[in-house]
Amino acid sequence: MKAVTPSTDAERVLGQIERGEVRCGPAAAREIAARHETQYGAAFTTTTEPRTCAECGEPMDGDGAYCSTRCRNAADPHHAPGEESK
Repeated sequence: MKAVTPSTDAERVLGQIERGEVRCGPAAAREIAARHETQYGAAFTTTTEPRTCAECGEPMDGDGAYCSTRCRNAADPHHAPGEESK
């Protein structure tokens, strides 16, 4: 019986691409993105609207839902005013 030498992952993937079993590259990525956007809407479109604080509505630059500890504590009933989140 002849021993079989398994191919490397790279050889396997390159063979799939050559045979057309797997598509790759910018054109394939654009087609996939267009199909997803058709199916799910503009979920992948970035927004240029400014982010606002969930409590006071003030514009925000950083991450998070609140602009300050005061707004976070006012919105979170589990913390007393001035108490930090755990």
